[in-house]
Amino acid sequence: GPENAFEMIAIFFERQRQWAFGADPKTEIAAIARQQAGIGRTDFDACLANADLQNSLVSMVQQGQSEGVRGTPTFFIEGEVFVGEQPFEVFVEIIEDNM
Repeated sequence: GPENAFEMIAIFFERQRQWAFGADPKTEIAAIARQQAGIGRTDFDACLANADLQNSLVSMVQQGQSEGVRGTPTFFIEGEVFVGEQPFEVFVEIIEDNM
């Protein structure tokens, strides 16, 4: 359910090499969902077929692209775009400069 969404997202990122570069990413993702969250194949397929969810995801991607997102993570702070992993000190400096 929704209460486990962030946990599942973290798991998918951790195991990205397993599913993203495999011969059948959909089957790999379904296996992870089944193993980690007990989601059956029928429920998994229903989720993938959910047009409202698909439209929402496409809309978010398009909005990000229109605002300059080309990868993750991307941070927008005071009109500046920061792409990629940043050291903590970068954020400290940005915050201090904008206080």
